[in-house]
Amino acid sequence: IYRDGLNQLVERQLTLDDFKAAGYSFPESLIEDFVQERIRERYGDRVKLIKTLEAQNMTYEQFRTEIREQFIVEQMNLKNVSSAVIISPFKIETYYKEHAKDYQQDDQVRLRMIELRKRDGDARRKLAEEILAKVNAGGSFTSFASSESDGSQKREGGDLGFVKRSVLRKEFAAAIANLKAGQRTGVIETPEACFLLQVEEIKSAQLTPLAEVRDEIEKTLLNQERARLQKKYVERLKKKALISQPDCPLVNPRSARTVDSATAMALRAM
Repeated sequence: IYRDGLNQLVERQLTLDDFKAAGYSFPESLIEDFVQERIRERYGDRVKLIKTLEAQNMTYEQFRTEIREQFIVEQMNLKNVSSAVIISPFKIETYYKEHAKDYQQDDQVRLRMIELRKRDGDARRKLAEEILAKVNAGGSFTSFASSESDGSQKREGGDLGFVKRSVLRKEFAAAIANLKAGQRTGVIETPEACFLLQVEEIKSAQLTPLAEVRDEIEKTLLNQERARLQKKYVERLKKKALISQPDCPLVNPRSARTVDSATAMALRAM
């Protein structure tokens, strides 16, 4: 944790130093807008901010300086990292092929269900058997689900939609394992209810189409590339600076320029 915190502080200070060395600047009005936006996002209003700062023994000026530096670091990262990232269709397709298992859809089955919750066991099982006999004789499973079921999908005629086989309770999964579309189970009895299930459609395991996951893959690749470029940017800055022990000033020996003693102070405070 100490090393991670140390590296974050050093990378932050090197970025700020790069900003100064390049002679960049931002209008104070732009920074003030950013500060006010952060206040609204994190605290809601200035009154709550001031109370929070007092509890942390921190002044408003210190807070504003911290937010200003966050803004500078974000803008430098945008300039040196984000703006340089381009993800080609080829990279997306290659990632999709190499990670095909991540986009594999499980077997899915669309079910209709009649649920008869037990008030007295024998009567509910008898009713379930009567309904099954009528459906097998040509009656409508959907109609019986709408009129007799106690399940929450009663209004939809017992339609459960597509469900992954892997998430079905074991009694249901076993009962429909060998059924085809249009076929139904016998009475499935559990301690709480009697059930009838009818298979409406079956979707075999398949790859999610690339079109459906293209945006997700592009986002993943963008984050990976930004992380790589960020690391490369920081390494370039580190080559130009001498990173000394926390209790010493951080000095760039080539320019005899102090990176910033504030970092050393922060490091000592960790």
